[in-house]
Amino acid sequence: MREVNRRHVIVALLAGIIVYLVFLLVINVNFGDVYRLIIGIDQRFLLIALFFDTNFIIFYGLAWYVLVKIVLREIKVKDALLAVIMGWLGDMIIPAAFVTGEVIRIIYLNKKYRFEYSKSLATVLVHRLLSAVAFVFFITFGAVFLTIERMAISRDVFREMVITAGLSGGFAAFLFFIFFKEEALDFVLSRSSKPLKGLLKRLKAEKYATSIDEGIVKFKKSLREIKRCKFLVLVGFGLLLVQWTAGILVPYCVFRALRSPVSFWVLSLAYPIYGVIDNIPVGIPVNAGILDTAMVSTFMLLGVSRDVAVAGTLITRTITVVYEAVLTGTISLSFGIREVWREYKESGLTAVVEAS
Repeated sequence: MREVNRRHVIVALLAGIIVYLVFLLVINVNFGDVYRLIIGIDQRFLLIALFFDTNFIIFYGLAWYVLVKIVLREIKVKDALLAVIMGWLGDMIIPAAFVTGEVIRIIYLNKKYRFEYSKSLATVLVHRLLSAVAFVFFITFGAVFLTIERMAISRDVFREMVITAGLSGGFAAFLFFIFFKEEALDFVLSRSSKPLKGLLKRLKAEKYATSIDEGIVKFKKSLREIKRCKFLVLVGFGLLLVQWTAGILVPYCVFRALRSPVSFWVLSLAYPIYGVIDNIPVGIPVNAGILDTAMVSTFMLLGVSRDVAVAGTLITRTITVVYEAVLTGTISLSFGIREVWREYKESGLTAVVEAS
């Protein structure tokens, strides 16, 4: 079974790469010019790009830490960051619209602090919701700024931007309404739990239905605690704005390194647009080929020359894939697995002592 799954991953990866190569041939990329652009790169800006990419991960973790701190007072910054870093690596290995990373975070908190899954889930959902609001903020503010500055961009990109911002903003507003309106939340949770309870009944496992009800109560309690701490929620949102800024500054520094600078506000439109593509679970590790095609297309539509767009995408993806894989993998192997193993041994020893 594992061999079959591995084969599927390899086939999907190759398919994505082939799609990208065909795309490059269709747009008639001059590979010689791309090579010369990369060879002549300004390494100072490349190092700065690595710095911002590192902070992109760190501030994402700090924003989540602030939210978790509301319901889990004893959590340490290093544990929140470690959970996010391990989740980040998991998302790269198993692409599922970043759900893999969320699951890893929740499991880690449970193993480390015996923190209930339902309470962790509340922090994760609010975290993602605030990130979506930051997404809408940047894409809207970028469009406003470019309009004021009268910078020419493709009508197709502007239309996609408006549609993306509208859909994302509407979805975020809808989730805000559900999460922070008690009656709406009760209705959604009640309707969502009914099919699961029905399945448990058919499987003659009705005793687990009580666990579902208890989980819902704890989930709602966690949300209420988060709602009461509006200041910390705003701090978390502010940290996510910093995170998005760091993310946009990665390709910004890359284009500066290529000696073909692109406006920060132009990239504030590009980044969320191809970021949406990255959230589509196509089953390809790191969305190889698919995301690259989306990035090059978006950059070109925003006025970046073809060869510079390809070179910029290649370097940016090297940072966000190779560098992030090495960074998160090293930290996860050095600290994460060791931390989980320590907790496992301690819980095992506790069980033995209690049994004796």
